[in-house]
Amino acid sequence: AVDDRRRAVRLRGDALPDGLMGRIRPGHQVKLVDLSRGGALIDSARRLLPGTHVDVHLELGEDRHACRARVTRCGVSHLDAQVVIYRAGLAFDREVEWLMKGREPTTE
Repeated sequence: AVDDRRRAVRLRGDALPDGLMGRIRPGHQVKLVDLSRGGALIDSARRLLPGTHVDVHLELGEDRHACRARVTRCGVSHLDAQVVIYRAGLAFDREVEWLMKGREPTTE
């Protein structure tokens, strides 16, 4: 078994809140694959270069979060004749507290 070295619990797929929207500045919509307090895995129509920084905007109803994130990895996730989708890992410069409240499983 491989040790999970993550520092925070991740919300995946159906566990992500309905209506959660993600954008990479200057307004490029992204699909959130999973999310934690410290980072996200996203699908994007734009290639992101590992080691660079991006501005991330997350929205859920009235709640908004904007921060910088470092691109930790990026590669082709889906490829067909007309579409290339890139999957990128992002490490947030500061934690997303409001989004995770009440959604992380307890360790008790």
